[in-house]
Amino acid sequence: MVSSQFKWVVKKIFSFMLLLVSCLMIHHIVKAAGVNYLRRNPERLIESNLNQSWLDYLENMSKQGTTADNVIIQGVSDALNLTLRL
Repeated sequence: MVSSQFKWVVKKIFSFMLLLVSCLMIHHIVKAAGVNYLRRNPERLIESNLNQSWLDYLENMSKQGTTADNVIIQGVSDALNLTLRL
């Protein structure tokens, strides 16, 4: 017989995993919005990238698992018409 405490722990772990997956999906969607904005508006921040070609940079940033940098965050801000205060 499975104890109610064990069931509670399993439910909490499952809920946490579901939340984590949801956050990762949202992160990917938000980052994609920034990348897409920068593809359509390269003049906005193209001079910020000096290490590789603009298209290579955007291709790299569009990959899942690549952490967004300040250029992508600015692209998200512009795409969503937000003002970020850091």
